[in-house]
Amino acid sequence: MVSSKDPFGLISYIIGIVAIAISFISSLVGILLAIVGIILANKEDSSLSKKGKRLNIIALIIGLVILILSLAVVYKIGGLSSFGF
Repeated sequence: MVSSKDPFGLISYIIGIVAIAISFISSLVGILLAIVGIILANKEDSSLSKKGKRLNIIALIIGLVILILSLAVVYKIGGLSSFGF
């Protein structure tokens, strides 16, 4: 049970776990969830919110790396040539 009055730490922790899993499927959604989780983790100062913040930072890094790699692959194979890039 959450001992704090505000459950932001627990919510941030859960969002961090979900964001890591979603980052491998859809990097943009994972990045957005990670940003929301970091914002929620900053609203409370507990050990659970610190763990949630770490998880969300990891999810943010994973999402950004996958997004950059996927854009590099699409650019390398010429997938954007039909759009005029």
